[in-house]
Amino acid sequence: MLRGLFITVAAFAATLSGAVAQEASGPLTTEMAQRRLQAYVNTWSSNQDINPSSVDHYYADRVIYYGKPMSRQQILRDKLNYISVWPERHYRIVPGTVSAACDRGHTMCRVSGIMAWDRRSRTGRTSIGSARLTLILSKGSGGRIARESASLHSR
Repeated sequence: MLRGLFITVAAFAATLSGAVAQEASGPLTTEMAQRRLQAYVNTWSSNQDINPSSVDHYYADRVIYYGKPMSRQQILRDKLNYISVWPERHYRIVPGTVSAACDRGHTMCRVSGIMAWDRRSRTGRTSIGSARLTLILSKGSGGRIARESASLHSR
């Protein structure tokens, strides 16, 4: 049963990856940005999905990452450090909180939503809260994240 679930998840991820690559070849849309936000949040809720490939898939070569210019490699290190502290994470976008807007040329899109979390540290400490997660997607990077930020909503 577990093997079947893994195969199903792998097939879904491959389909999503292909769909994202296909979307990146056309102009950015608000619908694509919303799907990208949801897929992104789902990825970071899973330890096995955090790897160089997933970071390459989501992020531009250079990103303004929480106010700092960073490379994909630096972001990967940050994500891996984070999951070493919080190995059990459950994130979800709160329904009805997503907004997206693209520029006139559909070369940049801003998408945000309230992301709720429930996480547990290696020592058993728990954290429950929410934040407004904002991503800026860039056509020039194939629809990847050019900027990521968040503001605490509740804890």
